[in-house]
Amino acid sequence: MKEKRKVRNTTEDVKSNPLVTLGIAMSEGTSGMIENQEAAEQSDFVNSTTLPTKSMTTDAKQILEKFGVIFGEVVEGDPMFQYIALPDGWTKEGTDHNMHSQVLDDKGRKRISVFYKAGFYARSAHFTVSRRYGCTYDYEHWKETGMFVGIATDCDDVIYRSEPLPDKTEAGESQLNNYAKCQIVAKAWLGENYPDWDDPSAYWG
Repeated sequence: MKEKRKVRNTTEDVKSNPLVTLGIAMSEGTSGMIENQEAAEQSDFVNSTTLPTKSMTTDAKQILEKFGVIFGEVVEGDPMFQYIALPDGWTKEGTDHNMHSQVLDDKGRKRISVFYKAGFYARSAHFTVSRRYGCTYDYEHWKETGMFVGIATDCDDVIYRSEPLPDKTEAGESQLNNYAKCQIVAKAWLGENYPDWDDPSAYWG
């Protein structure tokens, strides 16, 4: 692991420079300071050679090592992060939300989702290993028609759409009933066509 670039520990910065933090808060306002800090720290994370130590995915390290991610030591003085080296062609990028970033592979597919709340008052971070296939519902279709349509996706591409279901049944049941139904149908389709779709290590070849 040739180069190591860590993220700034905003909590420790505030502890060591309380008067500087107070001055910024007075000039920008507390909410403005936090928003600006989180935007800056998203960029700081993207340009670092780290991932959070906490993962929301079972066996995350083993899965990513299978694809060539190299895990190094925990950052000294900041156990929230660990050094890593990504495979050739993999990149980190921010999203349109300051607390969310992602790691893309050499084909531009999202392989890791990262949450990093950089605010010094409640700093936290974790990551999730992405599955290639997934399911959700068509929000825009529901908003326009009041009908739920379950969809299956291959990364960002829709590969299956269920038949539409109204937001309420004839018996007046909760809209969650048909939301759940369309999700079940989409999951069943994935199960028939990609039996291991729920395994984040599957189908990336």
